[in-house]
Amino acid sequence: MPLSAATPRTRGMSGWCGTGNVGAAAGSPNAWKNRSPPPGVLRSFFADLGRQRDLVSALEAARADAITAQLELATMAQSSVDGSAPFPERIAMGALTMRFVADFHRLVEEWTTWAAREVATWEHADGREWKGARKVMSDIANSTQ
Repeated sequence: MPLSAATPRTRGMSGWCGTGNVGAAAGSPNAWKNRSPPPGVLRSFFADLGRQRDLVSALEAARADAITAQLELATMAQSSVDGSAPFPERIAMGALTMRFVADFHRLVEEWTTWAAREVATWEHADGREWKGARKVMSDIANSTQ
């Protein structure tokens, strides 16, 4: 049967994909489309065009979003454990995907915590004399050896 002929599954999809909030899951299945991406990574790439405190604020906001997402995912996972989640027949696919999304949000939380701590040590808003930059690049260059 073609995918388009399948019965639509819209109940709770925004919450189940880890991009919407659990409260919105009962509402519009497209609620996730209205959310902005976390600004932390993008802001860090263009940090030299802004103020240091703006970068720290963006990192803190991205960290808070990651923590919120982890809490939402934990609630959704608990509903699977309790047997109250929709589509119990899809638990395997949900578990694979949710594991990726949960790990991603933990990574974002860890990275933003580290990045904010490092940015706080910068003498210049653009980080041009940050001593840690070369070590980070060296660690990455040597990570596959």
